[in-house]
Amino acid sequence: MATLLGCSLPYPFLRTIFAFEGNNPDVDNPTHLEVGLATSNGANRLFIFTGAAKVVVSPSNDNQMHQGFVQVALDLDISPPLTRLVDAAAYAGFAAFQNLDADNNTTYAIDCADIVVSSVFDPHAGRNRTLPVLRAFLSVMGTAGAANTAILSVSYQAMLQIFVGFNFLVSSETLLVDFAPTAVVAEGNAWLGRFTIPSPAPTNLQVTLTNLNPSVAPVPAQTITIPAGQTSVGFTGPKTKPVTSEVDVPVVASLRNGFSSLTSTAILKVIPTQ
Repeated sequence: MATLLGCSLPYPFLRTIFAFEGNNPDVDNPTHLEVGLATSNGANRLFIFTGAAKVVVSPSNDNQMHQGFVQVALDLDISPPLTRLVDAAAYAGFAAFQNLDADNNTTYAIDCADIVVSSVFDPHAGRNRTLPVLRAFLSVMGTAGAANTAILSVSYQAMLQIFVGFNFLVSSETLLVDFAPTAVVAEGNAWLGRFTIPSPAPTNLQVTLTNLNPSVAPVPAQTITIPAGQTSVGFTGPKTKPVTSEVDVPVVASLRNGFSSLTSTAILKVIPTQ
């Protein structure tokens, strides 16, 4: 476990919460945002995770401080060689707490929050995964029993600078093929694509393509495989459709990595022939 932010660990471990998107009873509104980066530290993606984790931390005895940390496992597999965590920042704050018996002194505190990289057993996958984990250090004192005094949920935000080695490049189908993040393609012509990763694929890796304007530049309907042992694979896309003026078509490639996905976006500039 490698600590990126300076929180010490004087407290016992309490529980792990998996902040996976979808129907999640342990987290309210788990969401994430991914944007491209161009930084000097080598990171090329910024991932922002937010939500409210239902921690339910209560004192064990009346008027005795109960301290410990909960960890929120974020749904982003950062196993090498495809990804690497470069830098991170974390925030945790109260979302809900309760005190049903005011006869005792009551204290609530979030002492610290940090990000670590940890191998966590994921019950959804049935195996360990290398995940970024937000740790929140909690303190609560009051009346014990049936969660009379409790920190119910903690809102969190994690900002992760990640190097993602999965790239999607495109080219026009010409005599001089030039793969780049953007390609100019004349209407009625096919286009070329290429996926690359930094190291040989440990197993067959499946990539799917989507875009927001398939009526101009359709994408292959089937998944495309980066074969085990290979670092790249190329393919030919369907022919573009007629246009009256230049149309930019973003195409998103999604590579399944464990239970999460890595994405890379290329742009096809479809132009009329006359």
